[in-house]
Amino acid sequence: KLDVTALEGSIKVIRQRVDGRGVAEPLIQRKGNSQIIVELPGVKDIHRAISIIGQTALLQFVEAERVPEGMGDLTPEQIAVLAGPDARLEQVPIHNQKGELVSQQPILLKQQVMTGSYLSKVWPGTDQYGRPICNISFNPEGAKLFFEITQRNIGKPLAILLDGRIISAPTVQTAIGGGEAYIEGLTLNEMKDLVNLLKAGALPIPMEMVESKIVGPSLGRDAIARSQ
Repeated sequence: KLDVTALEGSIKVIRQRVDGRGVAEPLIQRKGNSQIIVELPGVKDIHRAISIIGQTALLQFVEAERVPEGMGDLTPEQIAVLAGPDARLEQVPIHNQKGELVSQQPILLKQQVMTGSYLSKVWPGTDQYGRPICNISFNPEGAKLFFEITQRNIGKPLAILLDGRIISAPTVQTAIGGGEAYIEGLTLNEMKDLVNLLKAGALPIPMEMVESKIVGPSLGRDAIARSQ
């Protein structure tokens, strides 16, 4: 049975990829419960666009360090001292209740320690106070690995990246065993988006090109002429 929330996550992934190519006013929407319509005005390399859209989303868990207060502009030498020679400085997006980007928090990404292939399930929920949380569970191998990761990162952030972009960076509160965990401190919209995106990366939907059309600019002129 097709997971519609995973399909919605795939739409968000496609939108991020299209936005990264600078396409003006793209149309990306769901058609029924199994198809996605993508319209890209002005794109000339159709085969390249199809290749990018159809790639399987890559979900990564990356060990990280918080940037000390007032040290947002770090030199490569400072980054190496704080987080190791292979670390890099990135930004965690912060959104308001409406989902609008209001700020970014600097974070130091170190090394990938896990991929979405170890996740077995992602689902929305609430904590004992009714606040939204994102639940995740791992397969047996992933449960063992996640325990080891969280055990050595207590008090530190564990960044979650999808297609190379940070979608969450929760702080590890304790070593997590048993194969299940949850991400808290989310608004309702953030929780919904995170569930969708995690599903898109952990439980990717195989995408198959059903139909491709190239529409010339004359179609628009004809439509305008007929409507007058």
